Amino acid sequence: MHLFVLCLGNDREDSFVLLRTIPEDPLIRLPTDVIPIHYELHLKTYLPYKNGIDYGEKNFTFDGNLRLHLLCRQTTNVLLLHSKSLEIDYDKATIWMVGGTIRLEGPRIIGWKELAGRNDLLEMRLDRALLPGRNYILELGYKAKIGKNSQEGGLYQSHYLNGANGENRYIAATQMQPLDARKMLPCFDEPSFKAEFSISVQHPDGTVALSNAPIEHTRNVERGWTLSLFEKTPKMATYLLALVISDFQYREASYNRIKIRVWSQTSKLDYTSHALEVSVRSLKYFEDYFGIKYPLKKLDIFGVPSLRVAAMENWGLIICRQQNLFYIEGVQARRDKQFVTDWFGDLVTMEWWDDLWLNEGFATIMGMKAADYAENSTSRTSQLFYEHTVKAFRFDQVAHQAHALSYKISSVREVARRFDRITYLKAAAVLRMVEHTVGENIFREGLRSFLRNYKFKNARSDDLIRFMDSWTYQTGFPLIQLIALNSTAVIASQVQFFYLQEPSSNPSSWKVPLFINGNTTNNGSEDVLILERDSVILPRYQIVDPKAHGYYRIQYDPETYENIICTLLTNITFIDLASRARLLEDAFTIARTGLISFELAFRMSEYLVEEKEYLPLLVFNNHLQHLLLLLRNHNKSYLIRSFILEMLETQFHRLFSPHFINNADISDTLREFAMVQLCQWNYPPCIGHSLREFSRVRSACRDRKMSDQKCNKIPPELRGPVYSTAIRHGNIDDFDFLWSKYLIEEYDSERGRILSGLVGTTDIKLVELSLNRFIENIRNTTLIGFNPEDFYAFLLKFVRSPILNDVVDSMKRNFRMFANKIP
Repeated sequence: MHLFVLCLGNDREDSFVLLRTIPEDPLIRLPTDVIPIHYELHLKTYLPYKNGIDYGEKNFTFDGNLRLHLLCRQTTNVLLLHSKSLEIDYDKATIWMVGGTIRLEGPRIIGWKELAGRNDLLEMRLDRALLPGRNYILELGYKAKIGKNSQEGGLYQSHYLNGANGENRYIAATQMQPLDARKMLPCFDEPSFKAEFSISVQHPDGTVALSNAPIEHTRNVERGWTLSLFEKTPKMATYLLALVISDFQYREASYNRIKIRVWSQTSKLDYTSHALEVSVRSLKYFEDYFGIKYPLKKLDIFGVPSLRVAAMENWGLIICRQQNLFYIEGVQARRDKQFVTDWFGDLVTMEWWDDLWLNEGFATIMGMKAADYAENSTSRTSQLFYEHTVKAFRFDQVAHQAHALSYKISSVREVARRFDRITYLKAAAVLRMVEHTVGENIFREGLRSFLRNYKFKNARSDDLIRFMDSWTYQTGFPLIQLIALNSTAVIASQVQFFYLQEPSSNPSSWKVPLFINGNTTNNGSEDVLILERDSVILPRYQIVDPKAHGYYRIQYDPETYENIICTLLTNITFIDLASRARLLEDAFTIARTGLISFELAFRMSEYLVEEKEYLPLLVFNNHLQHLLLLLRNHNKSYLIRSFILEMLETQFHRLFSPHFINNADISDTLREFAMVQLCQWNYPPCIGHSLREFSRVRSACRDRKMSDQKCNKIPPELRGPVYSTAIRHGNIDDFDFLWSKYLIEEYDSERGRILSGLVGTTDIKLVELSLNRFIENIRNTTLIGFNPEDFYAFLLKFVRSPILNDVVDSMKRNFRMFANKIP
């Protein structure tokens, strides 16, 4: 499945070459008879980045000139590459044959064909054949538009409000992955075609250009223009090519003579210090972990106002969402894992998008490791069971959504679909399980060997860890069923698990590492037994996989379930935190299939009244919210609400008592969780607390932003539930106050909390008022806090609202208006 689809003529040495006919396959792979060696690209970008700059019809366009060095490997008179939305000057395109310093006229291009519906192929027919072993240069010029937003990909525009004078300013940035480099230059836009890049950019005076390589030099070339020439890059895939043009400033540090810079608009530069510190420590961590030095001279990290992904780890120039770059204590949270370097996608690239999981799985798990190292913490790795395994389960257990980590891609659309939760999260969860199976040291040495062998090359998933084949090429995951044989042994077997279906009779089986711990505490070492197709007999320990490393669900026999429930109620610390979360996650999910009862799952959750950690409560809440959504019109749904109130009432009094309110050992997220749930179910002390806090902040922040800590004393983690409760129990004046604060708020975290508060309303007229306000302002780019993407986030937040049906009805009634006005 990893071989290229070659569109070639006969293998024999013909004296002439027939013109190839492109096959009718919906996804056409480029042949390998000609490969790229080096791109020399010059761009002139007409970016009116500030008031007073106007290029007329050329605004938000660019001119490109490309010299593409090629190596012919097999005789052909057709050259194929990718191009999309580029206006190429075909009349002036030429091909040269080169040898050393000698350049001779090469074949003439006698025909062009743009195959826009066929994977954006550009076909060039030549008057004579390119010859094997010869080097050629393709020269051509073209024009193109700078995209209107990040969703378009390629080179696109974004805007921000300059804090100095309130002026709306523009930047240009790239998002190439997976198939959008072809929108900036004609190229071999597949990950296997690695090449070197030499970039030069002519950009407006007052702006700075950044790319993957360091700037070699800059100079003024004509009035109003600066030319920046970049050093040649190492060999890399086209989707890692990056370019940014802006008037941003930077903070700088260095590590082992590597220059590390974090870029931001001037007004927010002070909030990038944490990102800079973490970047330096993360770079050290990766060098030490992989045993390979970072091969570039610099690393730039650039925060753009809008990006269709959280971060794009281009080699030498990481581009991420601006809100993921800032850290402001009490306002903007830390998101360190978004800007750590992706060694697997840069140093070693997957051969084709079939094996995207190689990039994203390792990047996900290593990002968490590096972030914890940089913070001298274990907070992220302790959440891996939920962040990777549970979130992957939600998609991988649904038959029509599940897919193997690696499978043959047969259409362009499938390439985009590969960027999903399974590719990112299941890959990370499976790798985490493999690491725990073989041991951290062996796992790391395996990765080091892999990187050394494939440095600057392409790799396939079957090159990596043969042990993982069943997890890489099969869909879904197993349910491990444990049945007692006697008082000392159980038999473990596996079946394929799909949500809301009986266990599958599919003969698929996995090499399942079962982790067992025979010690009397949860801190002992674990043994590993491998369950393959048949069953295996295990010693009868209470908990299998006591640290929740396995990517599988577990169903115990009835007696073991009773013992687990007893342990949870009498000695909660005997069972590890992640394992407590796993027990609840598996019990409620398996109950939905009918294999165990919901009564058992609820009995298991009774211990939560004494739970002092957030993770098990989060898992429990996810299942309860789902059940409430399904039963929202059932006359017995109040029983679930009563269960929640009884469980959390004790937690509320403990968490909000004077003794605990400033206790650093109490998780902020646990306090937030209790408040969200209790206020949602109209618990009077919770509502009273919220209304008092909101009344104070309305008075104190009358003329200030809600992110101003001088007036807003509500702890950041409690602002969302306080705002939401106050709006639900308030009036239109409260709603208008919060809306006005949304419009002037500049920090994404606080703006998100305000949106959550506005969604708290149960008055459909206020919802319609908000929707109309969004529509009115959706093109008004002079508002600090207004972001068109918030409109969609606002709607999505109503999914769990008690007035969801009313919102849907309103959208139906006003559909034509929304369709006409929303861009």
